[in-house]
Amino acid sequence: MSNKDKTVSINDVALAAGVSIATVSRFLNGQLNRMSDKTAKKIQTIIDEMGYVPNAAARQLMTKSSKMIAVVVANIDDHFSSELFKGIGAISITEGYTPVLFDSNDDKQQELDLINKIDQQNFDAIIIQPLNTDAQVIQKQIKRKVPILTVDRSLENAIWPKVISDNYEIAKKVSEYYLKKDYQQVIVITEPIGTVSTRQARTKGIQAIYPDATIMEVNIQETVGNKLIDNVINNIDKKERTLIFALKERLVLRLASLLIRQDVNKNLMLTGFAEADMIFEINPELQLVRQNPFKMGATAGELMLELLKNKSNRVAETTTIKAKFI
Repeated sequence: MSNKDKTVSINDVALAAGVSIATVSRFLNGQLNRMSDKTAKKIQTIIDEMGYVPNAAARQLMTKSSKMIAVVVANIDDHFSSELFKGIGAISITEGYTPVLFDSNDDKQQELDLINKIDQQNFDAIIIQPLNTDAQVIQKQIKRKVPILTVDRSLENAIWPKVISDNYEIAKKVSEYYLKKDYQQVIVITEPIGTVSTRQARTKGIQAIYPDATIMEVNIQETVGNKLIDNVINNIDKKERTLIFALKERLVLRLASLLIRQDVNKNLMLTGFAEADMIFEINPELQLVRQNPFKMGATAGELMLELLKNKSNRVAETTTIKAKFI
């Protein structure tokens, strides 16, 4: 067997460098303050020359840390979820942590199954954009003691810190804006509200200004949802100034394209919660709520690093990132 075919071990590196295995291990874990610069440079040279690749599993057993954070998002198809993950990653990698993305695909049971599988792996922490509304339901899937943080939604029986948006306040602010512009009729289009905290808060914010707002719940993953939306648009009295308030980006996209195709007059206005720049390309005149999910993710990443460093005991603490209407 040639040297190229031989797997180089940490013991081989230690022998070649004339140091102990423990010293090489400290080098690999970034503990350079425990050796001289000369020793560190020598170990690095040997590693490069021998082509040594550290065994991640072995390092995890030794350090009891994977340097990985599990991030469970509601649906990666949503621009919000992908930006949330990017924000978490931008911060976590600064301390050597790698975020790993898991997609619940808007399925509560799939979310619980994923969390159960994550718990069986050696993740150092978990950040969740939860679909399930009760923290105790999620907690049952987690047997190991790891830092947990939730993003975007509030949970019943909350036991973990969370990063959320000011959904009620911004929905109320937007409603006040359109009331001043003499939009008397409001139709709220949303996925089933149920116990989802974001949908509840947004709806209540709108109803604080428009108590008689029409609430239309649809399943945007089904054809029937699109047909219902079409039917609403077709049957609106175009003579009345009517505001359509969509509570999710995919609904805004659907409605924006539909309104353009139907060439609806200016008495009908669309607004809602959305992040993707492409919506403004479809209709540059739209004014929408933007929550800055990247900042929410980055904030979650910062808080999680504090928890991992044991610098903070943020039990059930709430951090609110204010949305903008632009």
